[in-house]
Amino acid sequence: MGWTKSWEKPLDGVRLAAATVLMGAASAATGQATGQATGPASCQTRLGDGGACLFIGHSYFVPVAARFDAIAQASGLGSHGAGFYFAGGTSGSPGSLWDDADDSRTEIEAMLAPGNVRVLGMTAFGEFGSTVEDYRLWIDLALSYNPDTRFFIGQPWVPGGPSLDTAAYDDAIETAGDNLFQTVAQLRLDYPNTRIEYINYGKTASIMKAEYEAGNLPDVTCLTGCGSASLFADPSGHAGPMMTDLCAASWFDAIYGVGFDELTIPEYQSDTASIVADVLAYNERFPLPPQDWNLDGACSIFDVSDLLRAFDGSSASADLNGDGVLDSGDVQMAIAALDGAP
Repeated sequence: MGWTKSWEKPLDGVRLAAATVLMGAASAATGQATGQATGPASCQTRLGDGGACLFIGHSYFVPVAARFDAIAQASGLGSHGAGFYFAGGTSGSPGSLWDDADDSRTEIEAMLAPGNVRVLGMTAFGEFGSTVEDYRLWIDLALSYNPDTRFFIGQPWVPGGPSLDTAAYDDAIETAGDNLFQTVAQLRLDYPNTRIEYINYGKTASIMKAEYEAGNLPDVTCLTGCGSASLFADPSGHAGPMMTDLCAASWFDAIYGVGFDELTIPEYQSDTASIVADVLAYNERFPLPPQDWNLDGACSIFDVSDLLRAFDGSSASADLNGDGVLDSGDVQMAIAALDGAP
């Protein structure tokens, strides 16, 4: 049985609650999506054919989540479904959503309460309401209803894209992403048996702006002010349609392990595959959560052994806690992920 359309109310100021969760199969609602493995969540495979997702955040996140949902459905991910809770500006940060106990927190908790959410997606708003503790509160709540919940934390682009120098814009996006990853790394230490995915999808914006300035985006005719052919929807820097699509496309690898060539997205004249590939290549700088390192289908001490072999100073993915150093802290994190594994 799937979720039906619920939790809707008219737009009130900057806040809108909307959950449209369309479950493709009863298996997803019970947490048995295709590709799920046994053992600690941090070592499970990605969901593959989809799962029930809930995305909470602001206007640089929820519209991308809505396109992620639409692309997943168009691409035939049969067990996928998605729900959304939107609050504009700083109100959409994890801390603000939690602090709004009489409205946002109550309604989001009602979405989590059935226990069938497989992925809870959150974003950041600079340093406002985006501390480790802000995320912990939501993680603890989600896990209380479904101990197998996975989490997706995404870094959006920064405001002001139409007016900022492209190099400065790119630097601001990268700095914001690096800072948020430190929070994610700490959360992975705090929750070693829970899978927490991360991507700086905001990098899409600066890559596309550079491509536009180089004349390589035939689908984009202006930065703002020309409708669907605009790179940005407005002078403050909200995403135009093409940017929203490509940001959403970049999520699939992190959440479902699905490649760009497996997606059904709107056709563009621009080289969209290369743009998404560049975004994903940039994100290789961020190490993955502890995992099945030797790809034998199990999380075991053999994975820690293989991890140790990566400690030659050249494997960024071995820096599990994201502190820039390959040391015993990373090994301890990998060992912690083996709790309950053979």
